[in-house]
Amino acid sequence: MPKYLLGIFLGFNIFLSAQDSLMRFEYGSQVLNLNSLQKNYYYMPDRPGREYFNAVFFRITKRKNAFRCLAGYSEYTLMYQSPEGVSDAWSGNKTSKDFRIAIGVQRRCLKSSELLYTIIDMGYRNVFALGHQYGGIFGLNDKFTISLNGIDCFIGFGLKVKLIKRIIVSPEMGFFNALNFINKTAYPVFGQAAKYKFTEFNLQPLLKVQFCVAF
Repeated sequence: MPKYLLGIFLGFNIFLSAQDSLMRFEYGSQVLNLNSLQKNYYYMPDRPGREYFNAVFFRITKRKNAFRCLAGYSEYTLMYQSPEGVSDAWSGNKTSKDFRIAIGVQRRCLKSSELLYTIIDMGYRNVFALGHQYGGIFGLNDKFTISLNGIDCFIGFGLKVKLIKRIIVSPEMGFFNALNFINKTAYPVFGQAAKYKFTEFNLQPLLKVQFCVAF
């Protein structure tokens, strides 16, 4: 029996070694999305400044290239307020249900090391939000709903740091582009509901960190 178990153990290690030389699979979590360092907002932000454990992450690496995908769902509430001393500016809040999925590719930059790589990710985002808007010149006190469909793109570079043999941390930095198609319905206290359709484009720096286990 011990010889049988020893054979299984050695076979499993041979399999893992073969994976290292041919193709490596990594699975884990996106542990940090640092979208902004702001703590106070004077406008309604598109997404939280800091997001923790907001997506699962999968990567397949073969030689210099890798295919990657992410999927996540989160719920959060954001608030914004008028600047101090400004009496006719808006303030409000928004509670969102946010689903995202993305696929991408990365390529190793160094011939003899996996440490540095470049990335491009393309993604789809769907958000439903319910919120309130107050103030302004006309003294708004409106409820609103938002339905958003967006296209996300991330271009940057990353570092593949092995903490131990199969535990990998990948900090990634670059520029994030978002094209959002928004349907908004406002419900004023007096009067009829008003519907709006508009498009937003955002470009901003982004730092994110992936935590993976290779197998």
